Amino acid sequence: MQNIINDLKKTFASTASIAVKKSNELLEYSKITLAITGVQNDIEREYSAIGKMIFDVSTAEVTEKCTIIEAKILEIQELREKLAIVKKVKTCPSCHAEVSSCSTFCAKCGEKL
Repeated sequence: MQNIINDLKKTFASTASIAVKKSNELLEYSKITLAITGVQNDIEREYSAIGKMIFDVSTAEVTEKCTIIEAKILEIQELREKLAIVKKVKTCPSCHAEVSSCSTFCAKCGEKL
C-alpha cells in the first residue's frame, strides 16, 4: 500500500512539474506575442506618419513623381517583352509565368495562350 502511495506522490510531483514548465512556456509565448504586436503597432504608426507627410506635400510634386514611376514601369514592361523575344518565351496573361513561345497552354496554370 505504501508503494502505491509513493508512486502516486511521484506521479503527482512529475505532473505538477510538467504543468509548471508548460505554464512558463505559455507565459513566455504570450510575452513574445505581445511584444510582436507592440512592434507591429509601432510600424503602423510610422506608416500613418509617412502617409500624413505625403498628404502634406504638394499635389503637383506627387503627381510628377507618379508620372515618372508610371513611365519607368512601362519601360520595364517593354524591356521584358524584348527579353521574352530573345529568350523565345511568352508570358501567360493569367499567372504571368514564362512559357515556351510554341506552347498553346500555360504549363503553370493551364490557361490557353
